[in-house]
Amino acid sequence: MADITQNQLFHPEVIIGVAQRFKKTPNLFSKLFGLEVGDPPTEQFPGKHGQIDLIDPTRIVGGMRGDEAGPRRVQPKVVGTFSVDCYRYYESTLINSNKLYPLRSIGGTSAKVEAGGRSHYRQQVTNLLDRVANLREFCITRTLMGGFDLKILNNDTENIVPVESGAGDVSVNSNLPASHKGQLALGGAAGSTDLISAVWSNTATDIAAQVSLV
Repeated sequence: MADITQNQLFHPEVIIGVAQRFKKTPNLFSKLFGLEVGDPPTEQFPGKHGQIDLIDPTRIVGGMRGDEAGPRRVQPKVVGTFSVDCYRYYESTLINSNKLYPLRSIGGTSAKVEAGGRSHYRQQVTNLLDRVANLREFCITRTLMGGFDLKILNNDTENIVPVESGAGDVSVNSNLPASHKGQLALGGAAGSTDLISAVWSNTATDIAAQVSLV
């Protein structure tokens, strides 16, 4: 294998290619909601703001017709839009070349120095990918809980981190009905019936009956 120069190793196209080739273990919620990088439901917004189409599903059953009857006419489903604000992830890490060259390969013997510290550099790229995956996982889980906050560190508006609701400077509200944050009520109206009305760890709970209602 030919030697790789430092300029070739750190070329932007090489870094992007390495990041795309990493086979990351899917995060639970990102995989469940199809929000992993490259998943079909994922939408890309070019700016800070955007809109998505909103078509609510229905639980109304279709009607039946006699042999000589024509099709039953139903009202078209309303298609709406929902405005979204996009957060921006942008981080880098500083790697000094004088620290890379005298290092052994990760998992290798100390008697042999790795050219350019390639395995160490690869691990730093993996670390950045882990950070953005953890950020996505946090935002998804807290969205299901009603939202989260953004905290400005050291009065620096360029340095913002997501935190739990009530612990930050700016609130991100997913507008989840209060009844859906606890017992998974059907609808947000007062007096609606809870679908999950008992603790599932209790052996006396009829879990199958509750699942059939969802």
